[in-house]
Amino acid sequence: MIGTRRSRELTELETLVNAIESLRSADHVFKDYVYPVIAPFLATLLGAWAGYTASVKKQGRDNDIQKLQSLNRLLLQAESCFHCLVSIKENYSETIGSKPLIGMSFGPLVLDYEKASTDVSNLVFLTKTLEVDSKNININRLAFNNLARIKQIFHNFNQVLAIWEQRNIEAKPIFEELRKEANACVVADANVNELFKIVEKEDVAFVCHLSENGFKFTDDGLKELLGLKQELPELAKGCFKEVFLKEEGGIISYVNEPTVIEKILKETPKLDEAASIQVFGRSVTHQRKGG
Repeated sequence: MIGTRRSRELTELETLVNAIESLRSADHVFKDYVYPVIAPFLATLLGAWAGYTASVKKQGRDNDIQKLQSLNRLLLQAESCFHCLVSIKENYSETIGSKPLIGMSFGPLVLDYEKASTDVSNLVFLTKTLEVDSKNININRLAFNNLARIKQIFHNFNQVLAIWEQRNIEAKPIFEELRKEANACVVADANVNELFKIVEKEDVAFVCHLSENGFKFTDDGLKELLGLKQELPELAKGCFKEVFLKEEGGIISYVNEPTVIEKILKETPKLDEAASIQVFGRSVTHQRKGG
């Protein structure tokens, strides 16, 4: 009995030893065969994942840089257009009055300005900052981050240039005629009857009409461009991370002197009705908004 028990114990011990040996053997198999095969694969997979993550981050940053550059180019264009209209307005802002003949008081303007680009397709990211509530549709329509409005602002600027260019074409022969007659003072003196003896009334009325449109749309353009310059940078901040803006130099912004802006934005005076009838044959007081 004792021998049988010892024999059984020895058998169990051998079984345990064999099990341990088999584990050790399996461990050697993993180290010697499995691990060498899997390790390079895992390293490649990890490298690919790290590379993909870095590529996605770089692509995202490159996209943000392109957005920022597009936005800043737009703001630079708005600044250029604004100063263009300021230069135009300075030709008449100090002398303009309520008489329609003011449209004949200065000769052809120097208009060496480029037309604005109205392509805003690369600024579609701005729409994410619009109000999403359908109840705010009117707010969105008037917002300076509304692409339709931005496009219209620059389209209107080009129209203003076209008006002044047309005025130059129509005014040039009139001023040449006045110089020929050496009687340009009739314009400065607002002597309508004397002027009509030298220049056809229809020609005078047309130049004055173009001038009136120029005054109005120049004032409107200045207001719109100033609003775009002042409000869009703040609205667009929601499209970028603050850290990114700090690293890339941020969004262009402008600080304007209030007294200067007030002078620039001062509207042309309301037309004198009686004087308008003399030139246009009817009242055109609706053409100016009034000061």
